[in-house]
Amino acid sequence: MSFFSKVFGSSPLKLSQNLGAYPLPNGDISPLYVIFGVENANGGEVEIASIRVSPKGEEASLAEGEMKGETPVRLAAGESVRFEVRAKSLASAARDAGHPGKPRLEFVVTDGEGEEYRHGFTFRVDEYLALKDE
Repeated sequence: MSFFSKVFGSSPLKLSQNLGAYPLPNGDISPLYVIFGVENANGGEVEIASIRVSPKGEEASLAEGEMKGETPVRLAAGESVRFEVRAKSLASAARDAGHPGKPRLEFVVTDGEGEEYRHGFTFRVDEYLALKDE
């Protein structure tokens, strides 16, 4: 948690996590994605140095090579950026790391000053692995 969050009670970065799919040109729907958002709710520019998805309380990064979106990235006040990973890829990585079922995961963002921001969520590994989205 950042110094500002500790002193003033709110984080300069707002993190989110959602599931989504896209319409494809042929009329079909894309596979299911986990979409992560980072919004700069601060008054100044913030650098996003790195991101990762980890099991809660662990430092391991799941589906690291599968995450779409570039870091580092600078966000002016009010700007946002999103990152995404296939739900099935993240589910496979969680299962392979010993977290089947409905584990608690965290989307972790590290800013340019080394401060970490976390957004926890429950992920339904077994259900996403059963998807027929290939």
